[in-house]
Amino acid sequence: MHVKDEIESAPGGHEKYESTVLGKGIAQVKEVIDLGQAAGTTQFIVEQEAYQGQKPIDSAKEDFEMMKKWGY
Repeated sequence: MHVKDEIESAPGGHEKYESTVLGKGIAQVKEVIDLGQAAGTTQFIVEQEAYQGQKPIDSAKEDFEMMKKWGY
């Protein structure tokens, strides 16, 4: 299952939303993951294409910490 959170894009962007670190956006990510897990999903791939000024590796670390905090 691909896991992704989103925020509204900055004004003037090409898209209305852009990806962000898990838990910082508007999506109910944990609830969706829980539903996927209940249905038998065993692998989760965090997907993030926008970093809001962060280095991608720092965003990945935050995503990993959030997944651990959520118990995955």
